[in-house]
Amino acid sequence: MDTRTFLEIVGWIGSGLVVISLVVANQRTFRSLNLTGSLIATAYNMILGVWPAVGMNATIALIDLYWLLRIRRRPLRRIPGAGIAAEPGAPRRTLDDSLSLD
Repeated sequence: MDTRTFLEIVGWIGSGLVVISLVVANQRTFRSLNLTGSLIATAYNMILGVWPAVGMNATIALIDLYWLLRIRRRPLRRIPGAGIAAEPGAPRRTLDDSLSLD
């Protein structure tokens, strides 16, 4: 396998991880997959010299890292019967409320 083919495969893997992350409901898994894909895409685009894509993917990676650290620091608890996690002391939410990003 030549270098160009190897790089193309790596680039597709990075893009695939980003796409797969978009259909994952769990925030930690979403951010982890998105971070990994963005880091791979950043390296791939750096090698090719595609600087706008490097900037975009590096920014996405930093945002994912921020949210992963924030998620890690926030203790979660299960709300009985709701099937969703919430911060301690948080009011009980409906499933519709859990789909919001705030």
